[in-house]
Amino acid sequence: MKKSFLLLLVVLSFTTACFSQFDKKIVGPITTNIGIVLKENDTLLLGKGSEYNGSFKYIKTGLMASSAQTPLSQSHNNTQVTIKGFRSQAVGSGVKLYASLKAGEIYTAFADLDDALKSKEIIGLNGYEIGKPRPMQQSMSTSSDNEVKGKENEAALERLQQLYIDGELSKADYAKRKAKLQGQGDGEQIRQTKPKSKSDGTTYTIKPFTENIEFKILSVNGSKNQQNVVVTYQLKTSLVNQKVEINNGYTCNFRNLELTSAYDSFGKQYSCNRFSLGDQTGSSRAENKLPTNILLRGSITFANVLPQISKFEYMNISMTHKNLEGGDDCESGTIEIRNLTIFWK
Repeated sequence: MKKSFLLLLVVLSFTTACFSQFDKKIVGPITTNIGIVLKENDTLLLGKGSEYNGSFKYIKTGLMASSAQTPLSQSHNNTQVTIKGFRSQAVGSGVKLYASLKAGEIYTAFADLDDALKSKEIIGLNGYEIGKPRPMQQSMSTSSDNEVKGKENEAALERLQQLYIDGELSKADYAKRKAKLQGQGDGEQIRQTKPKSKSDGTTYTIKPFTENIEFKILSVNGSKNQQNVVVTYQLKTSLVNQKVEINNGYTCNFRNLELTSAYDSFGKQYSCNRFSLGDQTGSSRAENKLPTNILLRGSITFANVLPQISKFEYMNISMTHKNLEGGDDCESGTIEIRNLTIFWK
């Protein structure tokens, strides 16, 4: 009886010792063994699962990190998750770090951080791609002054843009004043063939599908509260009796083009859920008459865009235009735009 009791004590002691090595809660910020600094409430972008069936090898679900055995499914590829906390496990002479995650409807999943990072099952942190340099951080001593100055410049840029849109400034005057506000000297080096983004001066490029329609981006504004991005544009044509349609992939013959979409630097695709052209709006298209040599403004709205996304790497817009009097001059195609910086409010 005494031997049985001693054996039971040994087993319990061994079990307690083993489990004490698992699931030890630690408080962030932490630094992984490969040098990535993480803290609670950081947003991670998942890549693709590295198991043969596409599920995640190093991110699993369960009540504890030590007992998490069910691989996160491939339906979470290229999705964002939130870090809820950290746990550690002693392994030999080292320590293995885990992050507990909120992954969609699954409240608790555990990521073996170093292996998940090395295998690219985790590829992004707070809107930036891991392994690529981030924009330079401002010093603490000057950040508040720069923030005030930045807001004043943003307001001035908005007023300047409105004057240009209203026709009160020439293109040359607008470019020169804008460059001065953005600290780019007298503006002589601005390339008018590549319009400037409103937020930070990064150039964007447009590849039109036709020379008959002049297309220009006016602004790319994100709403932090609504988590959407509204791209405002303007059109003009020298043709007569034209009706223009911005849509979700329809051609003159109702065959499908590419859906109007935007893509961020992580490869995530965003669909358009609202079109407008002049006073016409719709969820799948918007069409309107385009008077000869008269500007007409419109917008395209993309939903479910998080504020961590700083720009659209690529955007394609489906468009058709045709003569109101009929005939065979209907033309369809896709406008391609790259490097659109998002201005968040």
